[in-house]
Amino acid sequence: MSKTASPATTHGVRQPFITELLTRLIRAKSRLYRIRTLLSVLQQISAAERVGLVVAQSAETVYWVDHTEHPEPYWVDYHETQLFEPLMIWAEGQTSGYVPSEKVEHVPPAYGVISAIILRDQTDLAGVLLFSGEQLDIVDRENFDIAVDLMTITAMEQRTTNNLNKFLGDFAHDQRNILNIVSLSADALNEMKEMTVKSKTYLTRIFDSSLQIGNQIENALSVDRYDPETDEHHMMVEQIDLVELRREICNSYVPVAQGKRITLKMPYVRGAVTISADKGMITRAITNLVDNAFKFTPEGGNIEVLIVRGKGQVQIVVKDSGLGIAPENLDRIFERKVRIRQNKQHVRGLGLGLFIVRNVALRHNGRAWVESAPGEGSTFYLVLPVKNHNGAK
Repeated sequence: MSKTASPATTHGVRQPFITELLTRLIRAKSRLYRIRTLLSVLQQISAAERVGLVVAQSAETVYWVDHTEHPEPYWVDYHETQLFEPLMIWAEGQTSGYVPSEKVEHVPPAYGVISAIILRDQTDLAGVLLFSGEQLDIVDRENFDIAVDLMTITAMEQRTTNNLNKFLGDFAHDQRNILNIVSLSADALNEMKEMTVKSKTYLTRIFDSSLQIGNQIENALSVDRYDPETDEHHMMVEQIDLVELRREICNSYVPVAQGKRITLKMPYVRGAVTISADKGMITRAITNLVDNAFKFTPEGGNIEVLIVRGKGQVQIVVKDSGLGIAPENLDRIFERKVRIRQNKQHVRGLGLGLFIVRNVALRHNGRAWVESAPGEGSTFYLVLPVKNHNGAK
């Protein structure tokens, strides 16, 4: 590693660099943009070909200047192991600072890493910076160190987020188990013949509330993974039969539809309609559209879920006879945490459902929009290409 001495500079000369960098970080849309801003600065100052960051507690991801990579995991004794997990275990035993290439362990040779920097916040490992290229030539050591310090802070933030997401994932798993018990119990009660009208009403509320709670949990956990700004989600592309997926989703809403006297239609489609996509993401998007329709359709209304074949694409269309949407809100409803109240009606949810729908569409090179008018119901469109060209991101 070539360490060229920094030229003599005054505080006044360095101040613009710090001010500009902090301004860029403050104005960044997300932590991903802050990470890439700092990676870009480190790349310029060090003359490295590429600079990457692997964050502690996130052994499945490496952030590069221009993209996020999720290397394929490997298998050891039938157990799936993330590619960078050994690297992070090695880094835990290292002191913070520069490590030359001959001492860097557990990095794939294909990355051409010539050095690494261990990032620590006091005693805690924040992550590891990876530098590749011919050689490093740090012409401005002071600014380089400032950027490394700021990257340490950002990596610690990301590590905290990763730990929180793991906790929430475990918590959500437990809540799903409880909700499954409630749903199964309600389903068993629904089969009983001797039930009063009032009992049926309460049972409908149990079904509806269970679906709402489950959907809110899923949306809260999914929002960052499905947001293109975060670039976090590793898409698992597979062949999906949309006709079968529609049936599974709509069947879960049948008890609610019966209780609210809502007619739920699934018009016949000849044969299978297969697309190449991430099944979990598509399931979440369609579920959110159906859930949204039930949320705004009054008793005695109609909901229709259609699948329409097109040239190189498929449309999932969800039509309802609900309250409708004012023209000025047609685009706003797809924004994060936006909930539109109709006729002073209380709106349940976190305002994430349609935001996720649009971002799932974007992830698959598709589109999502709505056609509606007050008092005339709404028609939501999710258009997806038959073949997804994104692959695993």
